[in-house]
Amino acid sequence: EVVALAAKRDGVHVHFCYRTPSEVDRQQACFSAEGLLSKAHLQSWLVLDDYDFYLCGPTGFMQANWRLLRELGVAKERIRYEFFGPATLLEEDTSDDSVVADTVVEAPQQEASTAEPVVSANSSTHGDTVQFASHTEVIAWDPDSPSLLDFAEAQGLSPDFNCRSGLCNTCMCDLVSGEVEYFEEPLDPPPAGKLLLCCAKPKGPVVVSLPEA
Repeated sequence: EVVALAAKRDGVHVHFCYRTPSEVDRQQACFSAEGLLSKAHLQSWLVLDDYDFYLCGPTGFMQANWRLLRELGVAKERIRYEFFGPATLLEEDTSDDSVVADTVVEAPQQEASTAEPVVSANSSTHGDTVQFASHTEVIAWDPDSPSLLDFAEAQGLSPDFNCRSGLCNTCMCDLVSGEVEYFEEPLDPPPAGKLLLCCAKPKGPVVVSLPEA
């Protein structure tokens, strides 16, 4: 759709960054660059230095790329933006060491531990566990995991998602048992027996059924 739209206007050039392309993506040459968006990408695609910018995406993406553009010398008034989720103060976040200037940061990553899982103080309950029905056994919840979506991906699963901010409902799935809490209020709350993986964490033991591919 993007390519078709760009073809309707002269002077529009499209570049796709695929963070984790599949073999089919590579065979079909679906992307311009592999990995996260970086200064090097922008400097190679934008050979001049006189541009207006428009950013749209999840909070971590916005923070990282705001800082990236500012460090390239782009004036604040030349950066327009729209959030998938609630807007945060970008300028305050640019001093945060957790935001890397030349990468897209989706969530702060904690150093891995070799110890047995321990429910830390930032977890709402003790004994939180997750089971992705027909995919995994019961697993101790990692309190440092940003969401059930991130936790599922850490188990090697690939649930559907899009916005990662509780807006599109693409990651909606069945809550077989248990209870979750939303750290990001969904734009359209899911019906009873459903949950949004991208903005939820477990409250105690939960069993989640992912849609079959």
